[in-house]
Amino acid sequence: MPTWFCSRAWFSHVGPFDEGGRLIPLSCSPDLMRCVRKEHSVPRPRHQVGGLVKAECSALGGVPEDLLFFYEHLRKGGGVVRVDQSLLLYRYHPGAATHSVLETTIWTHRVRFLEERALPHWATFTIWNAGRQGRRLYRSLTAESRRKVVAFCDVDQNKIKKGFYCYEESQERPKPRVPVLHFRAARPPFVICVKLDLTGGAFEDNLRSLHLQEGRDFLHFS
Repeated sequence: MPTWFCSRAWFSHVGPFDEGGRLIPLSCSPDLMRCVRKEHSVPRPRHQVGGLVKAECSALGGVPEDLLFFYEHLRKGGGVVRVDQSLLLYRYHPGAATHSVLETTIWTHRVRFLEERALPHWATFTIWNAGRQGRRLYRSLTAESRRKVVAFCDVDQNKIKKGFYCYEESQERPKPRVPVLHFRAARPPFVICVKLDLTGGAFEDNLRSLHLQEGRDFLHFS
């Protein structure tokens, strides 16, 4: 987990870590870990490890307690100061509890926090990335939040030429169609679903060229 340095008084104010993820023992076998990490598990037998009996292990998974603590810290008005040097060395081992936390669990918490803290301040917004991650974010939003999405934007001409993204899983009729625009034709605010440092600086240059302010005109969600 990230290293959070704070006073004991502030830690007590924010609240303790959610220890629910500790139900999955640190000494569990590789087979059990694979069961936990699978998103769609086949028949799941009961496992006994170190005296603990666990059923339906993949349905439970772990709890991202560091992320939840950080969100509660922000809810209570906390800030963040980055220290650009290594202060602590963690020991990695295959049985670490962190491996029990499903990627989908973290994703769900992140989306819900985005909807709680950022999206209520925007009447509409654009998702920057018409590819897999951008579409995944759109599908993960509540119906109310999806209605705020006025467009996707991208630089991929194939996606732009298609002209729209159709939400096929929607129960609405007609199914929602969201325009796909070139990023220069789109309007902020943006929720950016593009990872940094993966395009040789091209994405970062494009973003800087728009002269936007982070937090007001765009948020990174990648």
